[in-house]
Amino acid sequence: MQVLPQFIYWRHKLTQQGFHVYLPALVNYRERYRSERQALRVKRRENRKHFRKIRKSDAILVLNYPVRGVPNYIGGSTFAEIAVAFSMDKKIFLANPIPGRSIFKEELQAWGVERWYNLNRTRTRKLVNGKAL
Repeated sequence: MQVLPQFIYWRHKLTQQGFHVYLPALVNYRERYRSERQALRVKRRENRKHFRKIRKSDAILVLNYPVRGVPNYIGGSTFAEIAVAFSMDKKIFLANPIPGRSIFKEELQAWGVERWYNLNRTRTRKLVNGKAL
């Protein structure tokens, strides 16, 4: 949720360019639910909903901004989202370069993940805005 302002910025920017934008549920499950069991159950349900959004999309855009001092951060949940998109043959774009020291670097390169430079460069008209999404 540290990148919430970027979600709002990108949704506005992409919508103005004519893209249809799907967002994941922007919820901190650990803070919202008292029990870990309930938080995990809701998170599992919301992840499935979000993966269905990926299925309906042409591509995903991952908002890999710095988090807790880590540049261009991609966490486990975001990597799972990228893996789902890859398995569905979706284009995968990053807002920032692939993190240099990420444990996922080799997979991201092998899967053809690209930096999103120009909104008019691609023909895709639907994106899922990732966590980072």
